[in-house]
Amino acid sequence: MLAGYRVAQVRSIFKIMCRNTDHPLHNKPLAYVQWFSPPDTVAEAEIKMYLVQRSRSRLTSARLGSVISHASISRFVQLIPYFGSNIDRTLTADNSMEKAKLFWVNSFADKEIYKAVY
Repeated sequence: MLAGYRVAQVRSIFKIMCRNTDHPLHNKPLAYVQWFSPPDTVAEAEIKMYLVQRSRSRLTSARLGSVISHASISRFVQLIPYFGSNIDRTLTADNSMEKAKLFWVNSFADKEIYKAVY
């Protein structure tokens, strides 16, 4: 994967309206994201994709998130739930991002991500 980049799920995009309009964050687009682990260093040999999982607090196991500048978001990536040998039959298109534990980063979603990864 690309050094210096990390997978995150954007949960909200917003602006802060400060009373002091000279504040550096006044009216700047921000995003609240929840982080995924850095990908494995080597793609899975059979399918040439990388696995990631949600980053969690070691103390509470809560998802780790941050507020970042909207400008630091580079591009979208497609995540595919990793099913393993036993498929969780409760997974649907609507809940798979919340319920799945591991995800493949789809390196083949478009030519730009493919060129960036390989």
